[in-house]
Amino acid sequence: MVVIIAVFAIIFWLLVTGSTSFIGNQLLYAERDTLVSLLRDARSRAMGNINQSNHGIFIDTDKYISFDGASYAARDQAKDALFPKSSGVTTAGPNEIMFSALDGQSNASGTITVLTNTGSSTISINNEGQINW
Repeated sequence: MVVIIAVFAIIFWLLVTGSTSFIGNQLLYAERDTLVSLLRDARSRAMGNINQSNHGIFIDTDKYISFDGASYAARDQAKDALFPKSSGVTTAGPNEIMFSALDGQSNASGTITVLTNTGSSTISINNEGQINW
């Protein structure tokens, strides 16, 4: 009887740790994909010269802000779009990424790292506005 209980305890422990890791990884990849989509949309809007201005993404502690304007500080706040960041997710790297109107070039090159308690994923942006993950 003790052996059976021990086997069930081990199986239960494996299922719980496996599902926790799986859920954490899915959160990480979903957050990375959200940020990549927002960056691509901002670049697309800039290249399409929407509102005849630059477009960018500002990464705040609890949200992403899509904006129009010369910079985040000089933006038209009426055109902001807010997207919540998942709790338990942090980012490292540049927090303001701008794309120039018509050519889509970026003001920030480097990597943005998306971090959760289960791991990390990186997004690379070069000066020409190319986004890789």
